[in-house]
Amino acid sequence: EQSLFLELEQETEIDTYIMSMYYGHTRFNAFEVYVSVDGKDYKLAYAGRTSGETESHEYYDLGKQRAKYIRVDFHGASNATWNSVTEAAVAKKQ
Repeated sequence: EQSLFLELEQETEIDTYIMSMYYGHTRFNAFEVYVSVDGKDYKLAYAGRTSGETESHEYYDLGKQRAKYIRVDFHGASNATWNSVTEAAVAKKQ
């Protein structure tokens, strides 16, 4: 298992996780997104996998969340045990 950590400047409302994967059009990656306001207690906001069909950004609905810290836990690719994230971000839809 590998993890990616994001820290926002301040606690804020988010609802979307955005990610692109290197060679994302050839394999899918299983992952979970956890959110936290204090960096200690995390709650699950999303569990699923990438589409395996694109290297472009994919958008994942987190529901309405308050967070300062985001942890993404990866469980390898469909054809490998490693993960190659090229971009990751969180956002709030307008």
